[in-house]
Amino acid sequence: MKTLFWLLILSLGSISAYAQDAVKQAAASTCACMKEINPDDYSDKDDLTLKIFGCLGADIDAAEKALIKAKKVKKDERLQVLDIVGAEVRKQCPEQFERLKKEEVKTDPALLKIGDQEDFTTGFTDAVCRCMGTKKSMDDCAKETIGANEARMEKQFGDNMFKAMMGLFSDVLFELADRCEVGASDKAIAKLQAYPKATGNCKEIIIGTYETEMILGKNTIKITANRYTEYSADGNIAEDFTLEWNGCAATLTVESASSDMLKKGQKISMQVRRASQDGFVSVIDYGGLKAGGLFVKVK
Repeated sequence: MKTLFWLLILSLGSISAYAQDAVKQAAASTCACMKEINPDDYSDKDDLTLKIFGCLGADIDAAEKALIKAKKVKKDERLQVLDIVGAEVRKQCPEQFERLKKEEVKTDPALLKIGDQEDFTTGFTDAVCRCMGTKKSMDDCAKETIGANEARMEKQFGDNMFKAMMGLFSDVLFELADRCEVGASDKAIAKLQAYPKATGNCKEIIIGTYETEMILGKNTIKITANRYTEYSADGNIAEDFTLEWNGCAATLTVESASSDMLKKGQKISMQVRRASQDGFVSVIDYGGLKAGGLFVKVK
């Protein structure tokens, strides 16, 4: 994504006093908004840029009307209005642009390497956690860790790379939630940590109706002591399973399914990893293809 700063080239030029006051007021509002931004809250540079854009456009209507009245812009030329107001913002608070510049943080490659004899999931989790100690984005750290260990991944997973990576990311996410202290800064990990680790007999605590976003989309799930039924957005049954519990692990046997991935009588497994009265987090294993899901209880 292009950065905001190319918008801030034009000067005000010759503008009527009324229009100039409106532009200055919009710029002052933008500067005030920018002062409230903490760049450390944005692990992604693009997200930070969008936030700055939001400040620039939040109080611009009066300036636009004044500039149109002064015949400095025409209707539907909002981009030019942004240019003019942006130039005034640059004049009023140049220090905010310097403060909000977010340079990409490069991680020391040595922090990302997984040892040759190290368990891959454990090593990958540890590498991502070390990386997150230098930057907050789990996604960026996962990408860098993959890049630093491509040779071993090719050797270990070969043609099964896609299926292996699906399972790896699911396992690593839970591992980060369990034992990476700096992981709490990541939104996805923080969501998991909001639910206590599941222990003992999970059957009673998760009986209920839930909404969830799985790998294939958002659905409603109804769970009884011995049934797991998934409904599509139109209210029809998409998948129906009988359910057998063993602690916080369950075996689901397909009774009916609209997906070609599942056949009647097929057995898949579900492991509840974290749970509370508000919902639970699980991993469902579709015969080697793992998919994590957050199940939020419908009140």
